[in-house]
Amino acid sequence: MHVDFLDAHERHWEDAERLFRAQRWANADHLYGLAAECGLKRLMLAFGSRP
Repeated sequence: MHVDFLDAHERHWEDAERLFRAQRWANADHLYGLAAECGLKRLMLAFGSRP
């Protein structure tokens, strides 16, 4: 199964930004974390490692 970590990163980041602007900081914080994890996994793939 192909997982698109870059797409997941962008979607989670965008949703986190919306929640942050709505002052829903705890939920935004959670999605920022997911976005960071997806971004790091994408970088691992780019450098030849497996997430």
